[in-house]
Amino acid sequence: MKFRAALLAVAAICFVTGLASSQTPPSTTPAPSGPQVQANVSDRSPSDELNDQLPKWLRFSGEIRLRGEGVDGLGFKPDNGTGYFLTRIRLNMRIQPTAWMAFVFQGQDAHILGEDERKIAPLPPYQDTFDLRLGYLELGDAEKKHFGFRIGRQELAFGSEKLLGNSNWLNTPRSFDGMRGTFRGTGYRVDAFAACLDKIHDGQFNECTPGNNIYGIYTALSKLVPKASLEPFFLWRRQSALKSEAGPVGIMNYGTIGVHLKGKAGAGADYDVELARQ
Repeated sequence: MKFRAALLAVAAICFVTGLASSQTPPSTTPAPSGPQVQANVSDRSPSDELNDQLPKWLRFSGEIRLRGEGVDGLGFKPDNGTGYFLTRIRLNMRIQPTAWMAFVFQGQDAHILGEDERKIAPLPPYQDTFDLRLGYLELGDAEKKHFGFRIGRQELAFGSEKLLGNSNWLNTPRSFDGMRGTFRGTGYRVDAFAACLDKIHDGQFNECTPGNNIYGIYTALSKLVPKASLEPFFLWRRQSALKSEAGPVGIMNYGTIGVHLKGKAGAGADYDVELARQ
């Protein structure tokens, strides 16, 4: 509860500071005009205005998503449906004291409104009251530099995300607790990771699911196939305390080897193919 209170306090400070910056009296110096200048001004977000007032090592941003949904035929019964409204708010903070180290945090508040609780409960994957979705230390830069290493609560999303992804279309997307190393060079990228899936608890702090672990190596080769990325991968999942159909409790281990290929076929067309064997 103390952690949530701190995150809410940060959100309030961001809102008030952004409001104050937006009410700063205009400059008396004539501003340059023209289509390009107007486009640049309109592209600026409230977080840009806030970050202009902060030191360069501290950055805030946010996101609001609103979505209406309706379902029918619940439980395979005719005329058994309901409609509802989904809200999702994210607050991001990045602390980067040096060029090679950064701390990344994301708080998320997801709610379902107007639902019929007799048909759809206000629980995940629809609702998760304000919680920490991301919180990791990054050494290097996994997206821009030759090497990056992340440890903590993070996203794992690879290929078409059919096998491993964060399911961002959900109102309460997945996150993982673990570590991930990335090495990239001309025409290739290699990711290796070990993590466990975070279990979402509405009203409680989300936590790693004990005994539900995923390990893997994912590569991307952009020079072998013209205008395409060839991505071989190997995944290994280990789940303990799993009860079998016969009754005994044991440990399940299974591996997945596969390849993902995506690229441009010309004439404005593209393709995406994924093959896997478990």
